[in-house]
Amino acid sequence: MNSSTIEFVNSPNNPDGMVRHAVLNGCDAFTIYDYAYYWPHFTAITEAADQDVMLFTLSKLTGHAGSRLGWAIVKNYTLYERLLTYLQLSIITVSHETQLRATQLLRVINGAYSGQLHAEQMIPLGLPPAYYASKGLSFHYGYVVLRDRWMKLNQILNQSKRFGVQHLEPAYCKFFKEVTGPSPAYAWVYCKQENDEDCQAVLQQAGIISRGGKKFDSSTRFTRLSLLKRVSTFENLINHLSFLVSEEINFILLK
Repeated sequence: MNSSTIEFVNSPNNPDGMVRHAVLNGCDAFTIYDYAYYWPHFTAITEAADQDVMLFTLSKLTGHAGSRLGWAIVKNYTLYERLLTYLQLSIITVSHETQLRATQLLRVINGAYSGQLHAEQMIPLGLPPAYYASKGLSFHYGYVVLRDRWMKLNQILNQSKRFGVQHLEPAYCKFFKEVTGPSPAYAWVYCKQENDEDCQAVLQQAGIISRGGKKFDSSTRFTRLSLLKRVSTFENLINHLSFLVSEEINFILLK
């Protein structure tokens, strides 16, 4: 690899959930795709993941972040050998316990979907989450839960003249074999009013914890809300957002 520039492409992007592609091209550019969120419960699978170097992580696939396991798919064998040497020198090996856990998780997911991937139709997405959970269909379950959360959050923020959220389009998902609506891991919220220069601080005053735009090299008018929380935590978030927006609406009505 003699490239002078290495470009990392996060797709879908964290925090806005947008599907990205390489900007730099040519013999002087080498691209590494970070596909941590390129799973059907986060975004529509519109094309095969078939890049020269691709990174994945167990934490976003199954939620087992504590296992600290990621993997790379590398097409160039010489580069693969160099990466393997680096890993052997830097971490010696990955914990056997972690490898066993990850292998079992992947086997369970693969087993649940075996026989469906080559069928003309996948099990539809309109069923209750409990049904998918009972069948071990983790991608279905994750999608319907995140889709429901995204819609609830949008329903609240669409009533507000003070706050907005990123716009994501539906797309045909080649995994689910149907058009799917947005189901991102995060809501990229922004403050519209001129005096709300620090959106993270505005939400903090309302009892809502978020991750400010400055941490993503963006404007402080943006802040990130996670949709990957426990049910009780998400319901608490929705309640606080509802109260915040209702106060705004009541203030407008009283003017």
